[in-house]
Amino acid sequence: MKRIYLLAVLVVLLGTLSSGQQPVVNDSKKKTHGNVAQASQQNTVPSAATPSAFPAQSQTNPRKENNGAPPNDQVYKVNVVSQPRDPVFVLYVVLTGFAVIAGVITAIAVWRQMKANEKTAEAARTSAQSVMVAERAWMIGSPEFNNFTRAPAADEYVVYLASYKNVGKSPAILLEAGVSLKMVRRLENLPETPTYVPAEIVRFERLLLVPDDSFALSSQQLQMTTDEYSALYNRENFLVAHGFVRYEDIFAQRHETTFCHYYRVPWPNELIAEGFSRYVNAPPEYNKAT
Repeated sequence: MKRIYLLAVLVVLLGTLSSGQQPVVNDSKKKTHGNVAQASQQNTVPSAATPSAFPAQSQTNPRKENNGAPPNDQVYKVNVVSQPRDPVFVLYVVLTGFAVIAGVITAIAVWRQMKANEKTAEAARTSAQSVMVAERAWMIGSPEFNNFTRAPAADEYVVYLASYKNVGKSPAILLEAGVSLKMVRRLENLPETPTYVPAEIVRFERLLLVPDDSFALSSQQLQMTTDEYSALYNRENFLVAHGFVRYEDIFAQRHETTFCHYYRVPWPNELIAEGFSRYVNAPPEYNKAT
């Protein structure tokens, strides 16, 4: 506010100075001096009947001596008078200064209001997003697999069963889901992006899944030989299962949940249960929830 008051004082001072004395030329004086100059010139021109008292070279044309310019040997005096100060003009300047100050104050007020509106809109948007996150559907995938008790027979297959559950506060609209089971030599050799064959993917016709409800999805059959079974328990091979589910929430936002599990065989005297558990060191595309 101090800056605004200083600006107001400066505008008033400038208006006062601009309404000061203004020089004007007295035309009557110029005309009088002009007449005197003309009379003087007429008196200095010699008459044709009077004999010249000067030599012949003095009769030359003065325009030729001055390169064609007329003689200018007269002095003209200019009188400067002061114009009286106009009170209405001073009042106009003062009012204009106050109008400028009012405009600046209004512009600052409008700018502050715009900033306040932006903050309010941002807060409302953040609050709405928080409500959407808190009330939306959330899908998770969990293993539903019975641990091995023996090596599979020649005519037996291994099938991984996954449970998909809505743990959110509103229904989920299911679009598609998939699960895959495979044997790998090393867990570190998993590709950066999980892949699925068409037979491992199931598409839904926007199936509604209410909170705390779930559905199960099984992988394709995997045949395991006795040697592979022994390599699994010797930690030479690893059985890996990964899956995904895509869905919409009630706010028409699409989401995806992925998961990755591996069959863990504990070491002797290791206090960890045998079975499928989440592989937390998998690439990011294997464990995410959007």
